[in-house]
Amino acid sequence: MAAVSRRPLLLGAVVVVVLAVGIAIGAHLGGPGAPAPSPSPVAAGTPAATGAGSVSAVPPAAILPQVDLSDVRFASLFGLQLPVSASAGPHDTAGYLASGYSHTPLGALIAAVNIPYRVGGPFGSAIFEPTIARQVVGAGADRDSLLAVSRRDAARSGVGATPPPDVLITGSDIAINGFRWESYTPDVAIVHVAGSQPDPSSGRIIRIDQRTELRWSDGDWRFVAPPGGDFAATATPIGSVDGYQLFRRS
Repeated sequence: MAAVSRRPLLLGAVVVVVLAVGIAIGAHLGGPGAPAPSPSPVAAGTPAATGAGSVSAVPPAAILPQVDLSDVRFASLFGLQLPVSASAGPHDTAGYLASGYSHTPLGALIAAVNIPYRVGGPFGSAIFEPTIARQVVGAGADRDSLLAVSRRDAARSGVGATPPPDVLITGSDIAINGFRWESYTPDVAIVHVAGSQPDPSSGRIIRIDQRTELRWSDGDWRFVAPPGGDFAATATPIGSVDGYQLFRRS
């Protein structure tokens, strides 16, 4: 396959933030090789750490759900492997978009990966523009900033509407490893997605926890834009995937 310029990316920052940002965050927090803080899921009814555009507290009915991954498989989006589920969605993937998720924890989990990864500029305007317009909620300024970054990255990559079918998108070497729940209600879901990517300069594996918030609105899960449209604001370097439920791959 032909390959576009493989500008390394921050894990979970969809194809809009370069890996250098992740390394800078790692230096600030002790480096990606430093021991990772032990995951500490928020108990039901306790306040959650949130940013702009997020809910201010976990609702009293919030739970830490168990999900059945038996029908989850991985499908390629220009080389990037994303989880999909026959039961939980996405049920509409026309034009490389992804919508139609079940109103369940598994539906929220699958949406938490598929929606954010489609807002990146290098996927092309035919993908990121409708994804942000239809499937991203939260503070208007955050959505506007996210859109501006995606348009800037699209212009830099020169991808146009969508990449050619035989092109590996920048960041296709990102691996979605696992997840842990912060909270879940039928209205608001907060899940941490763990992923990894090789650092091209050293060959080391960089691991990132991306905190992702979703809201159930108009019959589907919607992604809450990160503060300022900046995925680095909700990303944390981790040393391992201990404490995360791992996706199964055949």
